Amino acid sequence: MSKTVADVMRRNVECISPTQNLRVASTILGEKHIGSLVVIGSCGPIGLLTETDIIWKVIAVERDLSTTLALEVMSISFGRIAADASLKEAAKTMLEKKKRLLVFEGDELIGIVTATDLVRGIAEANLAVGVEGVMSKKLFCLDEEATALDAAKMMADKRIGSVIVTKDDEPYGIFAERDLITKVAARDIPFTTQLRFLLSTPLITASVNVTLSGAAKIMVEKGIKRLPLLQGEDFVGIVTARDLVEAYAKIP
Repeated sequence: MSKTVADVMRRNVECISPTQNLRVASTILGEKHIGSLVVIGSCGPIGLLTETDIIWKVIAVERDLSTTLALEVMSISFGRIAADASLKEAAKTMLEKKKRLLVFEGDELIGIVTATDLVRGIAEANLAVGVEGVMSKKLFCLDEEATALDAAKMMADKRIGSVIVTKDDEPYGIFAERDLITKVAARDIPFTTQLRFLLSTPLITASVNVTLSGAAKIMVEKGIKRLPLLQGEDFVGIVTARDLVEAYAKIP
């Protein structure tokens, strides 16, 4: 039997009040190692607060996390999906809405589905399709002496979720949204801290010829959402969990 949303969704949905400040929100995200919080109003969910919202709209422009409220930066739209929907239907809905999906049973919120959740299903599907059609061929890099704030500004400016960290002009690590929230914002560490103290290393890579399910398996096994791609010894691109969902959604 094909897997459904119920098989991959997370049932313990972390929620936050719209009037809660982003210092508290960052702490929750960091402690739970998750990428989003559902913002709950008087009549139920009213939006999503994501790592991206916090980084692009607050950290990158040097707003104060302690005085900025969730309602000021949250995304007011979200996708909806039923628990018995297929993974393909969920992937298509996620691609259309460009959002994480909230899972409802009637009017009751019972779960949430992210690109990472769908990747677990893709990993088991043994799909031989390549990833070259959805990978990004542009890699954005910062030297290890750049700061977390530098990385946040680049993420916001380039609309990306990670930067490759270099040492002596050679890639050797990655600094992603999750690192910024978990290692810096959640711990109230100065954003002027250099990336060499914060990056994730070693850099996990794959061949540019990796299949869709092959890339998904690496992400699941290594607990990552971004996979730099090599052709020989040269870096030629990067593929993300959301890219894999896009490729999966487009398979006939």
